[in-house]
Amino acid sequence: MHEFRELFTDIRSESGMEHAVEYCFESFIDDWLAWIGPEPCNAERSSCSSTLQHGGGVAEYRDTGDWLAYLAVGMAEVLSIRDVLILSLLTGVSTSAAMSERQNVTVEQLKDMACRPHHRKNAALMTGQLQRAFRLTPCACALRRCRNGISALSAMCASVPEEYRVQALAVIAYINWWLGDASAEAYARQALSLDVSCRLASIVICALEHNIHPNGAGKQSFRE
Repeated sequence: MHEFRELFTDIRSESGMEHAVEYCFESFIDDWLAWIGPEPCNAERSSCSSTLQHGGGVAEYRDTGDWLAYLAVGMAEVLSIRDVLILSLLTGVSTSAAMSERQNVTVEQLKDMACRPHHRKNAALMTGQLQRAFRLTPCACALRRCRNGISALSAMCASVPEEYRVQALAVIAYINWWLGDASAEAYARQALSLDVSCRLASIVICALEHNIHPNGAGKQSFRE
């Protein structure tokens, strides 16, 4: 992880942030997407239930290479990497160029959002998809993606130094908040205990304290 972080820093110094993020992103994205599965639902060919079913269906993460360590470094270095991982869990990512109404982003769009988060097109896409996710009730496919993602991130937190756990804990907190899981607060507070400046964890705590939930589950929502 130390060597990968140094390599990232060197590329950033020599070629700029965009190239450094692209290199980092490509070192783990295929493995991440293969692990979280499945692609976004397609109403014409998917039997996915539109209702959220609790219980069952999550694999325990097992070490299959260095990609999880690279992911931890990437999230610690660049918040846009963290943000696109959240998006991949909420919406799924299409591996083909042709997208149905529910297939929100492609791998190339995800990479571009990680590399150029402040570009007007990418900022609008990220905002639009997050707002859409807040309005939709998570389906079974989304639940499986989120559970698989949490499984990998939990394995990361159990195996990397504390400085690399903060953003992973914050992502787990955010995803659990989105799913209505009561453990969201504990993960958010754990992230803040390691880094009091972790804004994503603070957002989750603030939302819970004000009973703000996505999908209209609470007394108020971010859409209001």
